[in-house]
Order: sequence, then structure tokens, then C-alpha cells
Amino acid sequence: MNLKDQFGNMMLILFAGHDTTGHTMTWLTYELANHPEYQQRLHEEVDQFFEDLNGRDPTYADCEKLPFLTRCVMETLRLWPAVLNGTFRQLQYNEDIKGPNGKLVTL
Repeated sequence: MNLKDQFGNMMLILFAGHDTTGHTMTWLTYELANHPEYQQRLHEEVDQFFEDLNGRDPTYADCEKLPFLTRCVMETLRLWPAVLNGTFRQLQYNEDIKGPNGKLVTL
């Protein structure tokens, strides 16, 4: 791979990661603003986390001491996925599905 291609791949990874992280953090902030009781619980967990560090820099291993933050991020990704996922299937034949009051439902 030549230098130009290497640079292009590096930029793609850098900006794709930046965009998805920003997307997730935006929705996490939105959800916490709508659920102040969870925002308070998370705030308390983070305060305790830094208090327990006693002024040292956190390490990757310290992340396991933030279980509620982990659950908040995972729930945000479930509700607001940064990248669409799931199973995309196409029906082999037309199927009519009736919903409430006998109205047809589009699949």
C-alpha cells in the first residue's frame, strides 16, 4: 500500500471513530438530561471514582470501577446506534400482514 493510501485509511479511521463517538456522547447527554435520577447516580459514581484514584491518572484497568457508566453507554448504543445494525432481509414472496382494525402493515 502506498503512502497516499495509508494516509487515506488513517484519515478514514480517525474521522469515522470521531463521528461515532460524538454521536454516542450526544445521545448519552440527551438521555441523561431526560433522566435526572440517572444523571445524579452517574455523577456520584464518577465523583467516587476520581476520589478513589487519589490524584493519580486513571488506567484502562480502572474502567471496571465505572459499571453504571458502562451500562449507560451500552443502553445509549442500544437506543441510538451510531451504526445501523440488525438483520436486513428481503421477503421471498409478498405477504399481507393486518394490524389494528384490519389495516395492512407494510414490512
